[in-house]
Amino acid sequence: MIRSVIFDIGDTLVESLRDKNGFYEEYVKFLKTHDLQFSMPEIKKAHNYAIQKYKALERKRKQPTDFYFEKQFFLGLGIKKNKTLARLLNTAYLEYRIRTSKLMPNTKETLSELKKSGLLLNVITNTSDDTNRVLAKKYGIYKYFDRFLMSHEEGTIKSEFKIFHLLLEKLNKNRKTKILPNEYLMVGNNLNEDTAARQVGMKTVILTRIRDENKNLQSFEPDYYINDLNEIGIVIAKLNSCNPQ
Repeated sequence: MIRSVIFDIGDTLVESLRDKNGFYEEYVKFLKTHDLQFSMPEIKKAHNYAIQKYKALERKRKQPTDFYFEKQFFLGLGIKKNKTLARLLNTAYLEYRIRTSKLMPNTKETLSELKKSGLLLNVITNTSDDTNRVLAKKYGIYKYFDRFLMSHEEGTIKSEFKIFHLLLEKLNKNRKTKILPNEYLMVGNNLNEDTAARQVGMKTVILTRIRDENKNLQSFEPDYYINDLNEIGIVIAKLNSCNPQ
């Protein structure tokens, strides 16, 4: 019997509309504001350098430090680590994300119905900053969640499995009837990060509308694929019919 549903945020509940060229232009504006002149090829090269550094951390299953991506971006430009600049660039990126995102179809309706049915709703999301919490609050969905776990605050990422155990501990604290791993349903769009919940014993669903996969990490076959969030209720009904209490 499913008693709790866990969601990812990026491209699961909130869709990103941004494109690389758009943010490259944001880089140019930001750098000019701080009297730093770089060509577009130099900016793209530094951006790709930061991505590769970030992905290398993912492969090692290590949690990035504060403003890690931004610091690597500046290193790619030949600028020594500058926490103030990194923080300001992160703020500019957050503002850009807010301008270039929207709720996925049927997000609020789905969360509202699941909450009314008595399910505990939670978020586990891989992050390096507070962007996803800000987006959840902006779109009025933060109120639906009992727990909102962001990897940079917990010191672990989804592919490590530890963050799933942390959620179990937090939700079961002071609870007489413990929620078992197989009573959780993880909903996301990443075959590596989100289906890692299966290794903990949770059920998993992959939203195929904006499916993501990192071929450098191990992936696991989910229990179900869905095309729209409004199908989650159907999946829960099927799971509950197979494992009634």
